[in-house]
Amino acid sequence: MRRLVRQLTLLKPPARRLSVAIISCLLVVDLVWLPFSALQLSNSNLAVVAVLVGCFLLAGPAQRRFGFSAVARHLAVELYILILFGAVGFIFSYLVIENGAAIRDDLFVAIDNSLGFDWPTYARFFLNNDLLRSVSLVLYVLTPVLVGFAFFWNGLNRNLERVSELVAMVIVGGIWCVIISGIAPSVGGAGYFPTDDEFYMGYRVVFDNTYKLTFFQLRDAAGVEILLLRPFALIAFPSYHACLVTLVILVLWGTGVKGWAIFVLNVGALLSLPIQGGHHLSDVLGGVVVGALTYWLIRHTSRRFA
Repeated sequence: MRRLVRQLTLLKPPARRLSVAIISCLLVVDLVWLPFSALQLSNSNLAVVAVLVGCFLLAGPAQRRFGFSAVARHLAVELYILILFGAVGFIFSYLVIENGAAIRDDLFVAIDNSLGFDWPTYARFFLNNDLLRSVSLVLYVLTPVLVGFAFFWNGLNRNLERVSELVAMVIVGGIWCVIISGIAPSVGGAGYFPTDDEFYMGYRVVFDNTYKLTFFQLRDAAGVEILLLRPFALIAFPSYHACLVTLVILVLWGTGVKGWAIFVLNVGALLSLPIQGGHHLSDVLGGVVVGALTYWLIRHTSRRFA
């Protein structure tokens, strides 16, 4: 009975309960949906599952042996939740893409044009400028680092409920992006406009037109093999990257100079998304909206059920 009580205390923060509930539902959906899909599970995934199970089983003995602090335990649990979400959410995104809904890039390009945005012109502007091209790459890859910074900074400052909220935001934002992308799929600017090595002038960007090959293979039910250790980012609208950028800005807002520095870096990351992420402007704006709504939802829910 005592062991059960201790296990239940792991679900004490409201945001953590939400995260665990979502992951549990996703796992059920994945297991039910997979047999009806053309996806193939690689044997290497068994090693990933074994590591996850092993970490879970070793958590108790490790805690008794080393006596980790409450902060360390909290961060470890939330990190484990994020890893689990990465696995089940990745599979879920592949399943959603496989549904074959009509691609809506014409709509997103029309929205961009109404805002005065032309993807090829914007991309060439960055490619032709050595400084902008290099800075955009750094800012793009910096986003996951800043998410990690927000995670550990709140933990080290003992804002443990804030850590759980951030994890829940990352999960809920990701789910919304996947579901919306299934309803209105898009290949992004890099996949929609004619782009080749000549267009990119020999320069490498993070996501060029080739990364969408998996997207079309999924839609054609070509039996894509799922490799948990090598996931492909296939969501164009709304941009999950833009969602994460927005969450980091809002979570660290009001922290003085640090908050303003994070704001500037993340605004730069948003500007880099059309070229380094191959996104339409509407993809980026959609991700910002999803991120802002997710932040409000989790904060409101946490306060209500605290």
